[in-house]
Amino acid sequence: STSVLVHKVVDCLDDVLAPEMQVHANLLDVYNVGVMIRGESGMGKSELALELLKRGHLLVADDVTVVKKVNEKRLIGYAPKATRHLIEIRGLGILDVKKLYGMAVLDQKSIDVIIDMEMWDTEKGYERLGFDVNYDTLMGVQIPRYVMPVRPGRNLAVVVEATAMDFRMKKSGFKIEEEMEERLKQID
Repeated sequence: STSVLVHKVVDCLDDVLAPEMQVHANLLDVYNVGVMIRGESGMGKSELALELLKRGHLLVADDVTVVKKVNEKRLIGYAPKATRHLIEIRGLGILDVKKLYGMAVLDQKSIDVIIDMEMWDTEKGYERLGFDVNYDTLMGVQIPRYVMPVRPGRNLAVVVEATAMDFRMKKSGFKIEEEMEERLKQID
């Protein structure tokens, strides 16, 4: 029983003493994938989060996400206590998501994917094939990163959902490059 107690104390100390940082971002659980959405203030992160909530996904943090390094390969995120379960919508104010949507919140979630929202730039070439995965490094941990160009008329919630589903498929071993190569061979 002493070894069990020692393990529990070590686990507790690892959790309490784990390094943390704050990031200007929203964090949601989309199809059980932790999606961190970053972007400039006023870009529409909270409105996007609200649309994802409406579609049945879960809010972890709005505007400020505390990132904790759990181990060398894993980060978790959560909201600061003052803003936990709250979301700010410009023109409307602060909303209590837990009271409005029921249990549509999580206290913490792993950070699996980063989506950076940016205004659409006609001069910039955006990823179209999805063969190359880009990464961002947070606290020494590499996280897959996607750029989501924003312009009127785009259904950003659908893009976030597709990103989460694509992440899950790739994690399970599916490679679109191999699928495309097979299809091209059949054409020849």
